[in-house]
Amino acid sequence: MQETNTKNITRIKIEEPPMYKVVMMNDDETTFDFVIFVLEDIFLKSTKEATRLCMEAHLKGSVTVGIYPRDIAQSKLDSVESYKRKTGFPLTFKIVPERI
Repeated sequence: MQETNTKNITRIKIEEPPMYKVVMMNDDETTFDFVIFVLEDIFLKSTKEATRLCMEAHLKGSVTVGIYPRDIAQSKLDSVESYKRKTGFPLTFKIVPERI
């Protein structure tokens, strides 16, 4: 009699973390230059893309500037808050679930 060697293979399904949109709100007090700086420095946007996002927020009232896992989105907002405290600008961002 011959023994058969079998292996049990367990497959683990790894779920992607929920994603969150970081939305920039338009305001009439924050300077264009400061918004561009924030988008380039914190959200790693090119000058061209930062300018486009800035104009879209101005025209539509808000714009999604990125989609990230919650901890990264929150870290970026914390960085924005740090810059805001130094400058006094009221630039506002919010985090919303990508899918509801």
